[in-house]
Amino acid sequence: MRLMMKFTIPVERGNEAAKDGTMERAIESLVKATNSEAAYFTVIDGERAD
Repeated sequence: MRLMMKFTIPVERGNEAAKDGTMERAIESLVKATNSEAAYFTVIDGERAD
């Protein structure tokens, strides 16, 4: 089964999460839980997007 998810992270909260390690742990957990083959990251409308 293939799955595509798209979400954005508000800049200020995203910066805080990147600094304190919350974002890294959340992404690792999501990748593991969904058994992802790949993950892509970009910016959409000036916000982090995955």
